Amino acid sequence: MRNLVPIFYSITYRLRDVLTKSLEDGPKEIDMFHWLSRTALEYIGQGGLGYSFDTFGKDDVNEYRRAIENIFPSVFRLAVVRQFLPFLVKLGSPSLRRFVLELMPSEALQAVKDIVDTMHRTSVEVFESKKRALAAGDQALKEQVGEGKDLMSVLLKANALADEKDRLPEHELLGQMKFALLRSLLSLLHQLTALIQ
Repeated sequence: MRNLVPIFYSITYRLRDVLTKSLEDGPKEIDMFHWLSRTALEYIGQGGLGYSFDTFGKDDVNEYRRAIENIFPSVFRLAVVRQFLPFLVKLGSPSLRRFVLELMPSEALQAVKDIVDTMHRTSVEVFESKKRALAAGDQALKEQVGEGKDLMSVLLKANALADEKDRLPEHELLGQMKFALLRSLLSLLHQLTALIQ
């Protein structure tokens, strides 16, 4: 964790600069929940994955960040379907369920599918980038966001050094990465909400 502090300071200073710049013309109302949630995602992205989701530019819209922002409203629109999910996920094979999902005319269901696809695609891209950097050596890791000190880089290094029988398969590493990112984000958003209320 000590190695992550400089990363977090860097993100905090970027946020400070953005907020200071927005107040150059005088006092005005700022949506701090918006900025703090963007900052939380960036903390998780850089510290956890060694990936930057946000440059804090006014018009900067990262596909993953947009998916995260839309996940809760989209899922809440599926209140009826959510009741049946424990049963639906057991029907047929994953490819059959995906095929049926593609045919469903529900706009809310398609929105959630697109969000999940975006999150998966981004996770795979980050994971593959980390694997390539790890294979290229320590210098390649240092040139990435997080400089190889992020949790994903540390996990991949430890996994590579573990005995064959103790290594996690790639699909489990990828699943851990997606789950940890989502869980961390939910926790931070909950804390931010409590702070603002």
